[in-house]
Amino acid sequence: MKIGRIVLINAVTALVIIGLFAVGYNLWYQSDHYVTTSNAQVTGNPITLLAPVTGQVSRVEARVGHRLAAGAEAVTLVVDPTRPHGAARVVPVPAPAGGTVIAMDVAPGQMVPAGEPLGTLMNLSRLWVQANVPETQIRLVHVGQSVDVSLSAYPSVTFKGRVHAIEYATQASMSLLPDTQSSGSFTPVVQDVPVIITLDSDMGHTLINGQSATVKIRVR
Repeated sequence: MKIGRIVLINAVTALVIIGLFAVGYNLWYQSDHYVTTSNAQVTGNPITLLAPVTGQVSRVEARVGHRLAAGAEAVTLVVDPTRPHGAARVVPVPAPAGGTVIAMDVAPGQMVPAGEPLGTLMNLSRLWVQANVPETQIRLVHVGQSVDVSLSAYPSVTFKGRVHAIEYATQASMSLLPDTQSSGSFTPVVQDVPVIITLDSDMGHTLINGQSATVKIRVR
C-alpha cells in the first residue's frame, strides 16, 4: 500500500512537471515565433460627401446601410431657397466613389455651408486590419509575414492575412492632440507603430469598420 502511494505521488509529480514544462515551452514558443497584440481593429478608407455650395438640404437619397454607385445622387441641395419666382438653383451631390453609407449627418431642411461633411461611405469589400505594435517589437515585423486575425465578433474564426505595410510614424505622433509634458521631467513611454494587415478572405462573414481584433504576426 505504501509503495503504491509512493508510485502514485511520483506519477502525479511527473505529470505536474511535464505540464509545467509544456506550458512554459508554449509560452516561450509563442513569444519567440509571434508578435501578438489586441490593440487592433478593422478599418478602411472613408469616403466623405461634402457640400459643394452653401444651401439647404432638399432631399437625402442616401440611407445608412445602402450601397451607392459612384456618381449616384446622395443629397440634393437648394441654393437661395428664399429667392422669389422659383429662381432657386438645385445642386445634386453625387457619391464621389462607390461604397456603403455608414453615416448621414444631415436632414431635409437643414442649411449647410460649402465644404460641410454631409455623410460618409466606405467600400466594405476593401477593409483591412490596423494593428498597433509596440516599438520594442516592431523590428521583428516585416512586410509579407503571415498573420492570424481573430475578431471579437467571431471568436471561433481565424482569418488569415499578411503584413501589407508598416507606417513610419507612431500612433501618438499622428494624434491631433499629441501628449506633451509641461514639467521638465520626462518619463519614457513605449509607443505603438501602426501595421497594416490585409486579409486573404472575409471567410463569408460581414466585417464592420471599427471591429476589435487580435492579431498574431508570425515572425519566425
